Amino acid sequence: MPTRAPDPTRTALALQPLQDERRALEARVELLREVADSVGERPVDTLRGDLDAVHEFLTQDFIPYVRSREEVVHPAVARALGIADVSSGDDAAPFVRSTEELAALRYQLAGLAVAEPQAKALRRVLYGLYALATAYLEKEARALLPIVEVSLSPEEAERLVEDVARARRAARRPTATPHPP
Repeated sequence: MPTRAPDPTRTALALQPLQDERRALEARVELLREVADSVGERPVDTLRGDLDAVHEFLTQDFIPYVRSREEVVHPAVARALGIADVSSGDDAAPFVRSTEELAALRYQLAGLAVAEPQAKALRRVLYGLYALATAYLEKEARALLPIVEVSLSPEEAERLVEDVARARRAARRPTATPHPP
């Protein structure tokens, strides 16, 4: 059972960078929906550029974000709750699989227009990623971070934020133009 931190206000302040990062990602996740909405409405060259931007966002920002939470935040929540694990496995895996599928679909784009089967596949993957990402961020906001906030001291919260930043940097990979797996 979590114990209340000696100074919840200081702990909340120490954890503010995590809240800020999550809010910034919530806004950027909208790119997934916007690009999905535009499939078939924009020239193929523009769509390729949009898909490259989505790929970079996912590989350089969102997936490292999820991996850093798995590595640092999930264990902190599990300790606070006195359980072995709060993760449902590899939370990053569906993002990685869908990002790879999106890269393969982007690579297949040819000609001046998107064929209807390609458009459907692109929309399916993009809307799926949007749903996964918004659900993940909501879970963090409503379940994970509140538990961390009430269970850590301000000093522990500061270390957690540092550890998350370190894990996120380590999870980033060099970016390249998407290509088929």
